[in-house]
Amino acid sequence: MVYNSDRWDTSKAEDRYRRALYTFMRRTSPYPSMMNYDAPTGEVCTVRRIRTNTPLQALTTLNDPVSMEAAEKLAARTVVAGNARATAEKLFQTALVRPAAKAETDRLVESHKKARAELKADPAAANKLLRFSDNLYAEDRDVTLLADARTQPASWRHTATEPGPQWTAPDFDDQAWPSAAGPFGSGTRSPDDVKLKVNWDTDHLWLRTTVDLAAAGAIPERIRLAVRTNAQVYLYVNGVQGVEARWECNGYYDYALSPGGLAAFKLGRNVIAVKITRNHAEAGLQFFDGGLYGTRPLETTKLTSDALDRAAWVVVANTVLNLDEMVTRR
Repeated sequence: MVYNSDRWDTSKAEDRYRRALYTFMRRTSPYPSMMNYDAPTGEVCTVRRIRTNTPLQALTTLNDPVSMEAAEKLAARTVVAGNARATAEKLFQTALVRPAAKAETDRLVESHKKARAELKADPAAANKLLRFSDNLYAEDRDVTLLADARTQPASWRHTATEPGPQWTAPDFDDQAWPSAAGPFGSGTRSPDDVKLKVNWDTDHLWLRTTVDLAAAGAIPERIRLAVRTNAQVYLYVNGVQGVEARWECNGYYDYALSPGGLAAFKLGRNVIAVKITRNHAEAGLQFFDGGLYGTRPLETTKLTSDALDRAAWVVVANTVLNLDEMVTRR
């Protein structure tokens, strides 16, 4: 959300589309695509909405995930294998509820031909169009590398004593450090839903643990640190800094790892090191809970001639849904 770390959790599977006419809005933060169509905020009453026509509105219908998903499903519903003209006519009829004129059908067929040629030269884009929903809802492929206290927290080796400059190195000996699962912290003003398990009442705390990716077969994408804390957090992957977070989080907040931190991951054993630094001089409350999450890579679709055709029809369907006059003029 705009003003805090709250997240909108999209429903799973078929439930994702059961209530597509409803969306989430905040009083001062309308749904983004609606703002491009002059939707007012909830702060004032609007008697009449002014009509506008701006390039941003066309870009919204061409690129908004909702529009792209609609194009993906429309193309899948109307494609007639091996018959471009029949597909064009069916797609047009379904979207605009009227038959296409011959000139309109010609333009759709030509648009499909051009899109197919472009996608043949860009297989990655074609694969993304063929599985747009799978790419869009990457959370369906989320994997837990290190769990936080929202489930079963991972164990960390920890110390409040300065460990020396090499403490982030993979071969650093931390066997003398005690091991425990968080959250870590101390204080008398702890929020009701923060159950501190390990006492931490010093200015700094150093943590280390390991993540084994040997069985994963591939390094996850979009690796991120999910953290809830009122302290500064510095995370290292095999000795390479991946996160520097200096802000307090009322709820859990995801920090994407830096390119260097992502590149430091390898198949096999990975050492994760975290330094936590107290933000406040007083010790009324300090706490840290963190986890590490990633996304399983999406398997690519073999780009056959039929698959290339279907990807190109997604482009055409998106153009039709945009009511592009280059296509729909008689």
